Amino acid sequence: MKPLAMIIDDDYGIVNLLSTVLMNNGYDVLTASNGIAALDLLSRSSSPDIIITDYCMPRLKGSELIETLYTCDDLKNIPVVILTGSDLTSENLPRTNNFCGIINKPFRVNALLQTINVLLKENGYYATVYTA
Repeated sequence: MKPLAMIIDDDYGIVNLLSTVLMNNGYDVLTASNGIAALDLLSRSSSPDIIITDYCMPRLKGSELIETLYTCDDLKNIPVVILTGSDLTSENLPRTNNFCGIINKPFRVNALLQTINVLLKENGYYATVYTA
């Protein structure tokens, strides 16, 4: 069974790039353009194995989304990574156990895939999806 990744970003180019990269490396992918749309999609689909969310989005910022996910019993253990082009301080970051780190834009595809693979293994998904 393939791992399921969710990508949440209001930049269609980033969503398209990440979707293509992840699908080409053995993932199934769900996408949403903002946090509200992501919550709606999560309410009616399978829970992803990992979530990658942009930090700055309309309607619900990435950090707010992460904190909201943490309040849901069936979603709070999904590892979430913030993708950002902003300089973030610790005050801007969620203080929940599901928040697993930041990937800065621009990013290297190999580094992104390695980060995701490590997080999946740490959370009990033992199949190696990507190897550098």
